[in-house]
Amino acid sequence: MKERVIKIFIFGLNQVGKTTIVEYFRERKFIPQSPTIGVSISRLIFSRLVLDITDVGGQELFRREWTSYLKKPHVLMFVIDGTDRITSRIRQGRQELDRILGIPRISGVPLLVLINKSDAALSMSKRAAMDKYQLQSIKDRQVAIYEVSAKTGVNMDAALNALTSMVLKDDAIEYFVNEEVRKQSRRLLTSFNEFMKKGTSAFKKKEYFEAIASLNIAKELYSNLFQLGVVESGKSYQKLVSMIAEAERESSSMTEDEVLAGKAPVGAEVAGDTGGGKGRKQSWLE
Repeated sequence: MKERVIKIFIFGLNQVGKTTIVEYFRERKFIPQSPTIGVSISRLIFSRLVLDITDVGGQELFRREWTSYLKKPHVLMFVIDGTDRITSRIRQGRQELDRILGIPRISGVPLLVLINKSDAALSMSKRAAMDKYQLQSIKDRQVAIYEVSAKTGVNMDAALNALTSMVLKDDAIEYFVNEEVRKQSRRLLTSFNEFMKKGTSAFKKKEYFEAIASLNIAKELYSNLFQLGVVESGKSYQKLVSMIAEAERESSSMTEDEVLAGKAPVGAEVAGDTGGGKGRKQSWLE
């Protein structure tokens, strides 16, 4: 199999543990690190998989230089200190995240958020981090969030698997995912396909309320599959989100009689269907 290269841009404020995370991926153990001055470039090799990691210093002096090292990564990795409770630091972290995500040339690049130091007693939860850093407001790209510890290794393998799954096909994913996870993944994938088929059918019949219900379940299942490293971010996810949005728009314009009858307004169009429903069979995990 040909060697695959994943380019990763890892960023975050100072003292959050970015370099320690990189070294854990390399050595499979905790190795204390000194603060990164400027930028550190690393290459990690796992069998047929190569990770090219750009690790930028988080001190305020170096943050203005981040964009100089931000080329065309396959994945963005934003690291948070789970023990940080200083309001100004959290605000700065969110501002820096917004600044990077707002750069046009990396629009749509998947984002992996790691809440480091989860081994600490007072480390914030995933839910708390989503709230404090407003992560749920990020809609323009696929986002995966993990509570990890580069000290104890908690969730580090899961994070590495999620990182690779953002850009690779099943052959590389299989290298990281164990048999138990694969079994769970197959069950989730079967359920996803069932709800996707049901939702798509309802959408084409203009039964928008049923479509919304089924497609939202499919979206949640897709998110779970993404977290497990089974599916990638990309066109299939965007199609699903677009279909839900279209169904919601159409349902909002229905009259009371149409709602009671479960029908869509006359003349409502089915997104993506320009040939009377004819065409190639849709594959949702392209």
